[in-house]
Amino acid sequence: MNDLGSFEAEGQKRNDQKPRISEQEAAEVFGLAARLHAEKNSGYSPEELMQAGVEAGIPPELVQQAIKKLHARSSQQQAHPPRRIRSTFSESLIAGVSRFFSRKKVSLSKKNLRGSNLEAANLRNRDLSGFFLQGANLRDADLSDANLRGANLKGANLESANLQGVDLSEAILLGANLENANLDGAILTDTILTGANIRGAVLSNRKQSFVY
Repeated sequence: MNDLGSFEAEGQKRNDQKPRISEQEAAEVFGLAARLHAEKNSGYSPEELMQAGVEAGIPPELVQQAIKKLHARSSQQQAHPPRRIRSTFSESLIAGVSRFFSRKKVSLSKKNLRGSNLEAANLRNRDLSGFFLQGANLRDADLSDANLRGANLKGANLESANLQGVDLSEAILLGANLENANLDGAILTDTILTGANIRGAVLSNRKQSFVY
């Protein structure tokens, strides 16, 4: 082997010996780096966040929607959004990006998703019948027209989730949080909602009755 080949082989050997960073650790690294950057630069512009989203595989329009939602929830909302987003605000959005890294490989081929973080997940029209989703975080998730027939959502967080037209027949939502969820047109035949928080939830045009 010539000198060049030996050098390349040695370099490859050194790279193979370098410690690998797990996917969970990578999410933490990006989250910490984002916070440090925000502290140094007093926040991010919406354009910077959208660019970060593109690099993470998140469409710019979804980042824009997230920015609007976070502004709307802010107790100090102003008539016009600030030009730059404050550190605490940007950290919340970057935390969402970190969650994207940690959950992007969640497989719906298995029915056991107990305690899974599916915040803001797009589950529209998905067949989740019979799934085990106890304690899952589905805040802001889009479950419109999904099939959740017979699913177990005991203690799940469905705050502000879009549940329009969802089939929750025979589903168990004991103690679930449905605050401000949109259940317009949902099918609730024999659905168990005992102890669930439905404050602010939209329950118009629902089909059939439920147990509360």
